Amino acid sequence: MYANNSLAGKLSRPRSAIWLLLDSRHFGGIESHVLQLASALAAQELKVKVIFLADYGEHALKSRLTQANIPFTCLAHGWCSLLSLAIRERPLLLHTHGYKAGLLGRFTALLNRLPVVSSFHAGEKLSGRLAFYHFLDRQSSVLCQSLIAVSEPIKKTLPAKARVLNNFVTVSKQRENTGQQLAFVGRLSHEKGPDSFIRLARFYRGHKFHLYGSGPMERELKALATDNVIFHGAKESMSEIWPKIRLLIMPSRFEGLPMSALEAMSNSIPVLAYRVGSLDKLITNDNGYLIPPEHFTGLSNALFSYLSCDSLTRRQICRQARNTVLEKFSNHAVLPRLLDIYHESIQAKHLCKLR
Repeated sequence: MYANNSLAGKLSRPRSAIWLLLDSRHFGGIESHVLQLASALAAQELKVKVIFLADYGEHALKSRLTQANIPFTCLAHGWCSLLSLAIRERPLLLHTHGYKAGLLGRFTALLNRLPVVSSFHAGEKLSGRLAFYHFLDRQSSVLCQSLIAVSEPIKKTLPAKARVLNNFVTVSKQRENTGQQLAFVGRLSHEKGPDSFIRLARFYRGHKFHLYGSGPMERELKALATDNVIFHGAKESMSEIWPKIRLLIMPSRFEGLPMSALEAMSNSIPVLAYRVGSLDKLITNDNGYLIPPEHFTGLSNALFSYLSCDSLTRRQICRQARNTVLEKFSNHAVLPRLLDIYHESIQAKHLCKLR
C-alpha cells in the first residue's frame, strides 16, 4: 500500500469518493487512462467512481469497469444531473478528463465547494468549434486546485500553474515478445498519422501491416491500402492482441503521452514513432526508434533497421522497453505522486472554506 494515510482516512467515510469525470463515445487514450487510474485507486482500497456525462449506449469502458468491479454512473441530463448528483453524494474530489468534463466539472465543484483536479491529455491543433471549446477549457482551468499535463508542450498551453505527470499502466506478467505483426493501434484520424502507416506498407510489400482502430479516415485509408494491409477495426480490449504484435508503429502528428505506446512497451513491444509530445521521455535508442516529426524516409529506414537486426538485439530492445515502463510509467512509479496532488488539492480547498 502506498496511499496517503490522510487521504485514505477521508475516503473511508461513507459516500466519500474520488470521481473521475469524462464525456466519451468510444474507447481511446483518455478512456484507457481512466480505466488504469480507477483500477489503481481501487487496488489501494480507495473509493472511486467513474462519471460519464452522457449515456451513448454500449461502451467498452463500461464493460471493462464492470469486469473490474468499479462503480460508474451515466448521467441522463448533462450538467443538471451532475450538479444534482454532486449535491446528493458529496464526493471528496473531482478529477476531470477531456474538455467537456473539465468545463462542467469545474463549475460543479465551484458551486458545491468541492476540490477539483483536471488532467489535460490532448496535444493536437484544433479548429472551429472544438478549438473554441478547448480555449474555454484552458481559460477556466484557473478554477482548479491542481492541473496535470501529460507532456511539457501541453503544460505550456495552460494559463495556470500545472505539473507534468506521466500516464501510467499496470505492468502485466513478463513474457517474451514472440509476435509477428507490424501494427498501428489508435484512432484512424489525421493527427494519428495512419496514412503514413499505409504508405509504409507500400514500401514493404513482403510484410503484413495490421491496423487496430476506427475513425473518420477509415474509408479513405481502405481505398489507399495495398493488399498487405489488414483492417481489424476497434477492439474492446487489446489484452489478447498485444502478444501477436512484434512492433508498434506510431506515426502521429500530435500526441501527449499515448497510452497505446505505454501498453505496448509494458508487453515487451518496442515502438517506432515520430518525436512528438512527450514520446521522447518514453522512447530512447535502447528501447525503440524515435524519428523527427513527419520524416517519412527516417521512419522507413528505422523500420528496415528493426527488421534487419539479429534476434539478440531484438530481445534486448524488447526487454529495455518493458523495463522503461516499469521504472517510470507504471502505477507503482506514478500513483504516489498523483495521490500527493489529490491530498494537496483537498487541503487547499479546505483552507479556502476556512477563510
